Amino acid sequence: AECDPACVNGDCTSQNTCNCNEGWSADICNEAVCDSECVNGDCTAPNTCTCDEGWSGETCNEVSTGCPVEDGFLKFSGQYFKYLNRDDGYPQSNMATAAARCEKLNLTLAHPNDIIGTRSCLLEVWVSF
Repeated sequence: AECDPACVNGDCTSQNTCNCNEGWSADICNEAVCDSECVNGDCTAPNTCTCDEGWSGETCNEVSTGCPVEDGFLKFSGQYFKYLNRDDGYPQSNMATAAARCEKLNLTLAHPNDIIGTRSCLLEVWVSF
């Protein structure tokens, strides 16, 4: 038998007909099946949810409360901020020090004319509800 496109996670049993392995579905067996819905994320492998940012748990229904230092997040007043390295080769050392301790920081933003020529970080905020 021949299947075009090929069966990704299964066997081609007859012309363009796939018999999917356990945990996979769709015409070419390329969609994972999760017994429980991934509430704030995607089913990326059989019974495995990959959670959106800010969510955790087997079905991505728990708000992340940890300190996601590895992703470069800072927590300000209960909200997480992601810092991004400016594309100028400078490290984000000052921000990384703060992130490692997950401090609550009070930000004061200066007028742009006051900070010309200094290193700066771009902050991207996201809030979990």
